[in-house]
Amino acid sequence: MNANSFIDCRFVLGSVAMCESLFSKAKVTFKQNQEHKSPLQLETIIFLKENVSYWGVSSVAEAMSERSSNRIRASKTEKDDN
Repeated sequence: MNANSFIDCRFVLGSVAMCESLFSKAKVTFKQNQEHKSPLQLETIIFLKENVSYWGVSSVAEAMSERSSNRIRASKTEKDDN
């Protein structure tokens, strides 16, 4: 490839607005939940809030159902091992 096949993007200005917005939201979430949540739980909450367009009520119901089934299977396995 030669240099002429790329678009000159020097006109695009860098911005930290999205990053600042994310840190601001994380700060609010952390302040609201810091006494009751682990770092992993806080990270999960922030991730879900920022990606809300990718999940909904049906996704949550499916995840909860899957988690419940896994717990039941694990419980049965423990009983079988004893």
